Amino acid sequence: MKKEEYIPNDEPLLRVEQKLDNVQEKFEQNTLAMEMLKELKKSGQRKFIIIIILIIALIGTNLGWLIYESQFETVETTEQYMEDLDNPTNSNFTQTIN
Repeated sequence: MKKEEYIPNDEPLLRVEQKLDNVQEKFEQNTLAMEMLKELKKSGQRKFIIIIILIIALIGTNLGWLIYESQFETVETTEQYMEDLDNPTNSNFTQTIN
């Protein structure tokens, strides 16, 4: 009786290698996506911090102006005008504020 020679079938091995390549490719894509998400999170945090600093600066400048203006006295003036009922041509009044 003649012994049959064993011929290895490489097809299952090739399938496994292809699956391994696919897994490695997906892992690399996921790693890249995770790195991009981390960078996006960092830039979002930086923008948030800048916005908070700008809001604090705005509040500070407004308070500064309020304190500066509060040191001056407020002067209220009232003006009274008499209307001449006998002569209606002089009853018109025009006020110009510069």
